[in-house]
Amino acid sequence: MVRKLIWVLLVAALCVYGTGCDKIGKLGVTGGISGKVMNPDGSPHGLVALVLVDRKTGAETQQQTAEDTGNFFFQKVPAGTYFIKVEGLTGHEIPSDQTDVKLAMGRTVEHDVHLNPPSDAPPPASNP
Repeated sequence: MVRKLIWVLLVAALCVYGTGCDKIGKLGVTGGISGKVMNPDGSPHGLVALVLVDRKTGAETQQQTAEDTGNFFFQKVPAGTYFIKVEGLTGHEIPSDQTDVKLAMGRTVEHDVHLNPPSDAPPPASNP
């Protein structure tokens, strides 16, 4: 317990006194992002490439392929703000929500990726 408290205080001091939290990942304190790729109708969408992009720098940091059930997991991700870009297996981008994923140091967050309906899809029926 004391060892963990000392570690947290050391990391906090590095963030506050100039080293910067963006450097913390180099110390081995990383987290993960898990979730599922979802079609507009709520069903899972699998076997697509997912690219983890650093929102601050625009750098593509990792790539994963969603399982056939739509599940994915990015490991060893440094703390920061990211978005997930979806690509077909041939490399073309698939429109998706690309909302921010904020990852705290040493944590794993759950974040589902929602695909946008095709631009030529009919609008949803409204109930009068």
